[in-house]
Amino acid sequence: RKLPKVDFSNLLIDTREKITKPVKFLLSKGINLKFQKLPVGDYYFPSEEILIERKVVSDLHKSLEQWRLYKQTDLLIQS
Repeated sequence: RKLPKVDFSNLLIDTREKITKPVKFLLSKGINLKFQKLPVGDYYFPSEEILIERKVVSDLHKSLEQWRLYKQTDLLIQS
């Protein structure tokens, strides 16, 4: 599959995401990635002001059960 036309050169990825499938996919496409501990979110495109919080189904379920998802959403909105 082709990647959408996105400038990945400024993408910042949270250090806790280093071994995830999306990161492995981007690396397999030859994209140079920058890792840094992000206070909020997992993927950040600063020039586009896009912040992404990635969830696997089990984490989404736990986040909903424990009401963390709402706190995380508020933090994403404020960032």
